[in-house]
Amino acid sequence: APELLALFPVATDEQATRSSYALRRDTTFAYQAWRLASLHAATARSTVYLFNFMRGVPFAPSRRFHEARPPEGYGAYHGSELWYAFGTLDALQAEWGVEDRALSDAMTSAWVSFARTGQPAADALPDWPTFGETGEAMLLDAQVRVSRPFNEAALGLFRDIWSG
Repeated sequence: APELLALFPVATDEQATRSSYALRRDTTFAYQAWRLASLHAATARSTVYLFNFMRGVPFAPSRRFHEARPPEGYGAYHGSELWYAFGTLDALQAEWGVEDRALSDAMTSAWVSFARTGQPAADALPDWPTFGETGEAMLLDAQVRVSRPFNEAALGLFRDIWSG
């Protein structure tokens, strides 16, 4: 419990709200992808690449869905990367900017490269490391970078809890 509360603090209502969303994100979506990538990297012959999609869809304030949203809006919600990965930004009414379009172009190039060669590569992206060798992921946001997963401490805690 102390480790969980250190990662997901609840001292104030605002903290509790943020932590609630982060906890659901990490237990519902992030952990499964990270754990599968970890197991696959340890046991499979093929390479593994991992990404964390960090870019929130820039909805206009009038497009916010309801008052029960996280404090900063929805951020990078489940499935929001699809608008970028498939180059379909204009199919969704949002305030897309130059950074969004550049990220979409880089992602579509990387996905096509992966389909063709087995390696996600794009001129606009840094070299994408294999997850099994480095434990690093591509963090896809306005500024794309290679890093260990942003929520790695929480993922490791859940691994320890659920594997123990």
